[in-house]
Amino acid sequence: MKEESQLPLLDSSPVSRISEKTTRALRANEWRLTKYLAACLVIPGLLFLMTRANTDTLRHATSTIKGLHHDASPTASLHDASSTASSAALASANTTTNTKAPDEIPEIPESLNRTFAQLKEDMLHPPPYPPLPPADDEEYMAICLGVRDPDPDIKEWFTHYYHHHGIRRFYVVDDGSEPPLKTRTDLFDIPSSAITWDFISRESRPENIQKYMFKERCTVPHRTKHVWMGYLDADEFIQMRNPDPKKTPDTLKQWLQKWEADPTVGAVAANWIAHNSAGLDHRPATGPRKAFTRCVVNDPNGENKHVKMFAKLADVTDIWSVHHIGTREGTRQVGEHGNNAGPFRTPITHDFWAIHHYGIKSREQFEEKYARNKALDWQTAGDLFDRVDGARDYECLDLVEWVP
Repeated sequence: MKEESQLPLLDSSPVSRISEKTTRALRANEWRLTKYLAACLVIPGLLFLMTRANTDTLRHATSTIKGLHHDASPTASLHDASSTASSAALASANTTTNTKAPDEIPEIPESLNRTFAQLKEDMLHPPPYPPLPPADDEEYMAICLGVRDPDPDIKEWFTHYYHHHGIRRFYVVDDGSEPPLKTRTDLFDIPSSAITWDFISRESRPENIQKYMFKERCTVPHRTKHVWMGYLDADEFIQMRNPDPKKTPDTLKQWLQKWEADPTVGAVAANWIAHNSAGLDHRPATGPRKAFTRCVVNDPNGENKHVKMFAKLADVTDIWSVHHIGTREGTRQVGEHGNNAGPFRTPITHDFWAIHHYGIKSREQFEEKYARNKALDWQTAGDLFDRVDGARDYECLDLVEWVP
């Protein structure tokens, strides 16, 4: 291998005939520039690992990088820089009478340090994404949730609706959890003032528990407090959409306000987007939105024909099923395009809103869910898991990047 002094600085050109002094100056500047760029590439990686590092530690790490040149010599790769970079370095050398030695690498600019500090902060505390809607402080809408001994990722469910849909009133009907959910502060990280708890002991629960929870514990006592009530489960996550990618989707509140103006509409239904296990046998380290990224394709006979509804409380007359809310005579239950909807809706569309349904999750979580739900026998449970996990699927990343 040629020694460094024998390597040509540049390709044959008038620039290559510069004086020996200027050649040394150019090499010094090129080496300094290369190490500076290397620092720019390495330091973000250090920030990722040094999550508790402060600015002084960052400067120390940078100084360590600078000192590496004492045991290394520039190689031929340094002279393969683009002609633009070399010309810029040459101009700098020709306008400098006293060229700095290679070890005199400039300090990282303070503006760059601030950029790194912001990068570190964003990694520790990512900014919200997508932009959060205004809070529904007037409690125009509310959600009714019936649940017993839920999966720990219900915490993400509360966070999703509180922050991404502005919900400020949750009616949680606890169907005999042990211990009662109200005492499980580890299961929610939203203000406790946003949750109204209701407990039903296992000894006193009626036979048709779902209808009882949704009608007698949510609808009847709170009918006059809100315009809309959503009847959801803890594995269902709403996403607002727009078929035109150039347009911003309505917020959930804006969407419901449009339907409020139609007196013939008593309830609005959203189709499921069913997620499968994504091949996971065990509980993932992350919540469902990031972990389960495979969705079942739309099939008129498949999972996505199911709907869940938001209903005008003034119009609700009955709870026919968890998927179908009965409304007063003269009103309809409709889908997003105004067509009639019952517990199922076809053709399946997800143009303006959708409910991501994480119904099975990993096999481990599904078996735990079965153990909590004595209404399912093993055969029924196994058929459900195999049906969802065996359906044709595709990669769906709609909620993966959502924060919080």
